[in-house]
Amino acid sequence: MGTDIKQKKMLQIDPPGTWCLNETFFQLIGKICPHSFIEVGPGEGHLSARLCNKSIKGYGIDFSQAMIEILKKNMQEYIDRGVYSIIEADVMTGSHGVEADLVFSMLVMEHLEDDLLFLDRLKMLARNNGYIIIAVPGRVDKWGIEDEVYGHYRRYDRKDLFRVMEEVCLKDIIINSVGFPVSNILFNLGNLMTRRSLYEEMNAFDMMEKTKNSGLKNVPYKTLFPAWVKLLLNRYTMFPVVNFQKLFYHTNLGLTLIGCGRVSE
Repeated sequence: MGTDIKQKKMLQIDPPGTWCLNETFFQLIGKICPHSFIEVGPGEGHLSARLCNKSIKGYGIDFSQAMIEILKKNMQEYIDRGVYSIIEADVMTGSHGVEADLVFSMLVMEHLEDDLLFLDRLKMLARNNGYIIIAVPGRVDKWGIEDEVYGHYRRYDRKDLFRVMEEVCLKDIIINSVGFPVSNILFNLGNLMTRRSLYEEMNAFDMMEKTKNSGLKNVPYKTLFPAWVKLLLNRYTMFPVVNFQKLFYHTNLGLTLIGCGRVSE
């Protein structure tokens, strides 16, 4: 009971690694300049909302009913304006009748046993000469408690992500290593907080249930913080961090990788 009360007093605040990943994502968006998007596994819709605010029309595809209810609530303004639609479906099966200039999926592919099939399904949603952006956990040597708890099949090194993107015939592939060094410094602390908060509960689930629940679970002092933490984690304080990471984009040091490739027939 005491823990529940404490969590209610905490706020959902993006940790440093998320700031770094999102900044890299929007750098890529600035180069692509899409007019439409599809996000596969949109979570609570934070990235989709930012794209809609840039007058880019989009869709979110998810198979978790619980996650879709949260997404609907968060994206209602954009749904009402006709610039965003939600499709409840498993992207791994069937055709969904939509396509876009940009198809992206952030920290989802590691949950799929067949990552090549997943990327091929994303390609089916993209227009010719459109783009795929995919983010995955980096550093195979950093497999940890979070991977087990959240139902990951793998982590990726640069060569691994490049290989799967190349095998589905994406062109002009760019892979950036994200979050170094701040995510690396906080890595062990994140694993500790996850173990304390979720290990027993989540470890009882099978891989599918772990995946469904991964977007619903917040961890104190990893994704939930006291309100005063906003003084430490905001666009002003994070500015030097998200810019310093650019020096390491072409290394294999970051704990997250983000890849971008063009679809060409």
